[in-house]
Amino acid sequence: MLCAVNNDGKLLAFKVNELPELAKGKGNKIFGIDSKRFDKREEFLIGVTVVAPEQNLLVWSGDRKMTLKFADLKELSR
Repeated sequence: MLCAVNNDGKLLAFKVNELPELAKGKGNKIFGIDSKRFDKREEFLIGVTVVAPEQNLLVWSGDRKMTLKFADLKELSR
């Protein structure tokens, strides 16, 4: 699973083979961030990782932390 989080705390998880590819070799689109919001630094990507089936994802936010199992991430991606 590919997991990405933005500065608003939104977590996106999906299968790696479902990563949208932009036309004409312009790369991949992981998170749909409006270009105006990005230019103003109102919204941006702060982390990306890949989680294998035998792994967990540890998410930190200030003093809080949460562990998401691979099965939890699969449920998020539906």
